[in-house]
Amino acid sequence: IFRDISEQHRYENALDGINTAARDLLHAETDAEIAQIVVDVATDVLETAGSIVYLYDDHAGELFPAASSDSIEEILGEIPRISPGDGIPWRVFVDEKQTRFDDVRSADGVYSPGTPVRSELLVPLGEHGVFLVCDTETGIFDDFTEEIAETLATTAEAALDRAKRAQTLREQERESQLQAEQLDRVNQLNEEIRTVMQALMRTRSREAITQQLCDSLVSLDRFT
Repeated sequence: IFRDISEQHRYENALDGINTAARDLLHAETDAEIAQIVVDVATDVLETAGSIVYLYDDHAGELFPAASSDSIEEILGEIPRISPGDGIPWRVFVDEKQTRFDDVRSADGVYSPGTPVRSELLVPLGEHGVFLVCDTETGIFDDFTEEIAETLATTAEAALDRAKRAQTLREQERESQLQAEQLDRVNQLNEEIRTVMQALMRTRSREAITQQLCDSLVSLDRFT
């Protein structure tokens, strides 16, 4: 009696890849690092033509390709940025709804109707962007692929949330340090002004006052 356990092995290998990614994502400090880890893992465990991590650019108000697999770059060439309302990735980002296409050419709002990409799976990354997996064959994705992609995207979203909180904390610490430095400079300047004023108050003649003022100013570090 034989039992086919290839799907079980496939699932176990995919989970091992995601667990490895989760450990790597714990040490990733930037969005770019996180995006690259997601793409690398997707390439290893999903066995598709390629993947892209689109992240949202706050300043430009667009989705930009933060990381992509080498194979997808060979298929698409230059990967475009996605402007508001421009293409399916933007719709998935706004609606935060996972979407799968057996043939994306027939989908409404496809970015390029003649795209070489046929199968496409898009998973939102919360406020951060969209994880896109694609292939040049139609109907290539199954429930297994969708489940693994969703799990990977959920792990990536948590890592992006953590990175954002860490970035916010670093910015707050830098702001506090700048404010402390400014306060130190103000206190130092006030002390220097008091020193100059005390020296001038001890001087009686006009000539001595002007000379004392010049001598006092050049004695300060900020003047030559």
